[in-house]
Amino acid sequence: MEIEKAKKLEYLHQLICRKATGTPEECAERLNICKRTLHRYIECLKEMDAPICYSYLAQSYVYTNEWVFFLF
Repeated sequence: MEIEKAKKLEYLHQLICRKATGTPEECAERLNICKRTLHRYIECLKEMDAPICYSYLAQSYVYTNEWVFFLF
C-alpha cells in the first residue's frame, strides 16, 4: 500500500472514531480526495473487517463496534 493512501486511511479512521467525518462530500474534501475514492477507502477498511456504516443522525461514518486499525 502506498504511503499517501495509508496516511489518509489512518486519518479517515481517526475521523470515524471521533464521529467527525461529516457527509461523504465533506469527508472527501477533508481528505483532499474525490467522493469515489472515499468510497474505495471505506471499502478497503471494510475488507479489513471494520464495522463501518453511515449514521444520518450523526452525519458521519461511524464504527458499529469497537475496532482497532492496523496497517501491518
